[in-house]
Amino acid sequence: MKTVVATVGRFQTPYLHAGHVELLSKCFAMAEKKVVIFVGVSSMNNTEKNPLQFPVIRDMLMEECMYKGYNSSCEVVISPLKDVPFS
Repeated sequence: MKTVVATVGRFQTPYLHAGHVELLSKCFAMAEKKVVIFVGVSSMNNTEKNPLQFPVIRDMLMEECMYKGYNSSCEVVISPLKDVPFS
């Protein structure tokens, strides 16, 4: 039973680019049971640098997984990964 974990990145546009699509494809090709996707999110909502909130990103990723049929072969878990402040 192989689970694949990926950090997809930040989303500043409301669509997946070719790199995101390729990363998802490779994750699901390797996974046997489950894919866990972490999405970087800011603690500050709706800034120019971070315009999309996690629910929008999660829905966009799930839509892609459903379109490609990934969710029929593996369980898909999408979770936020909050920024850690540093000085």
